[in-house]
This record gives sequence, structure tokens and C-alpha cells, in this order.
Amino acid sequence: MTSEVLTALVTGGGTGIGAAIASSLAEAGYHVVICGRRLDPLEQTRQDIWSGGGSCQLVVADVASVEGVN
Repeated sequence: MTSEVLTALVTGGGTGIGAAIASSLAEAGYHVVICGRRLDPLEQTRQDIWSGGGSCQLVVADVASVEGVN
């Protein structure tokens, strides 16, 4: 039997509802990738998730633009 790790992408994951969703998913065992335009809030959310034992990566990007998505 293999253990499957699920991954979730949360846009706007640095603040507010996005950060709360990312934290909840991490607590539920997901590997979370958070995305947003500002590095500092993303770093804070990632640190919060890591301090709780969760797994998180971050991507600085504006998903409202083609360049950001690429």
C-alpha cells in the first residue's frame, strides 16, 4: 500500500481567506502551494504552515496576467 500525498494550489494564499484555506488544507495533510503577488505575506503564511508541521511551497505571481501564469 502506498501513501498518497495530495497537493492543493491556493491563489491569494498570503492573506485573509486564502491563507486560512491554505492552513486548513495543510492541517488536513495536503502539500500546499500558495501563490500571490507579494512575497512577504506568502512567506508569513508558509512559516505559519511549517510551524504547524505542514508542507508548503510558495510562488510569487499575478495569476490575473498571462505573464504571471507563465
